Amino acid sequence: MAQRATFDKFLASVDVLRKLRPADRDKLLDLLELRSYQAGQKIIKKGDMGTEFFILVKGSTYAVVNGKKVKEYGSGEYFGELALIRNEPRGADVIANASPTSLLVLDGDSFRRLLGDHNDSME
Repeated sequence: MAQRATFDKFLASVDVLRKLRPADRDKLLDLLELRSYQAGQKIIKKGDMGTEFFILVKGSTYAVVNGKKVKEYGSGEYFGELALIRNEPRGADVIANASPTSLLVLDGDSFRRLLGDHNDSME
């Protein structure tokens, strides 16, 4: 129960989720899965179809395109939304940069159902 309250407070601090009503954020909490990765572990592979949305809770990650680091992510940032919104393959590899790196993961169908109205703020 304490972890749920902690995650609820965390989600309220994430830019794209701030506009969610508490009831919608509560639904989101029911659907999120917590995953942990080690430094160097690939989270997203370029070219794969997007099936999940990721919110970084702890640690850091970075995106790589053609061997070049193009973006770094820290706590409270998210990735994986563009492939879901545009229904396109992943445009970059995303790799954990710290051990452990903890992410909240939402499946694509739930993402579209709960966050569909907020897509404009993600692109």
